[in-house]
Amino acid sequence: MDYLSEVRQMMGDPIRPRLEGEWGDVEAAAGVGLPDDYKTFIELYGPVGVNRHLTFHHPNSEMWSLARWIRETIDSYRGVEWAEVLEEPEKADQLAFGGPEGLVPLLASGRGEVLFMETPPEEEGYRLVVFVGDDCEFFRYDIGFAEWLFRYLVGEDMMGPNSSALPSGPLLIEEFPKEFGGHPEFRHGPHRGV
Repeated sequence: MDYLSEVRQMMGDPIRPRLEGEWGDVEAAAGVGLPDDYKTFIELYGPVGVNRHLTFHHPNSEMWSLARWIRETIDSYRGVEWAEVLEEPEKADQLAFGGPEGLVPLLASGRGEVLFMETPPEEEGYRLVVFVGDDCEFFRYDIGFAEWLFRYLVGEDMMGPNSSALPSGPLLIEEFPKEFGGHPEFRHGPHRGV
């Protein structure tokens, strides 16, 4: 299945024309190359909010700077004393933030969840890891970004157990202004819940 095409059908056509991202600063902040399907989605729709849950930044926006958000998020997570907050403190030694071998943030939810990617050195490609702030737990998903987003949008538990956030109607899409002084534009995608 072409998950990126499925997501595009659910989201509808972007209001703005596609803006090719300047990814050098973003990938330098991340410490690793980001997935192609993620970059394509960001270039088509970013900066954007979906269903008042998910927030996507953009590399070419001063106000919604993806590079700045990634750097700040990595710094924030590096500053946590994980051995003191994890239910299994011995797992704290396994946590690293920032690439190429640590967790790199891709997006955040308004519910205190962050979707990270990691590129384990002994494996090809990447995998996704969600941190659920309320539970202070990490959950791994061995799928690509577009598949993860598709499954999230159709109401599967993609932010840990019992995390479904399926809207009762079509997707609510909030297109953020790229720069200061603009106002967000709201619209509904053509997709209705499954």
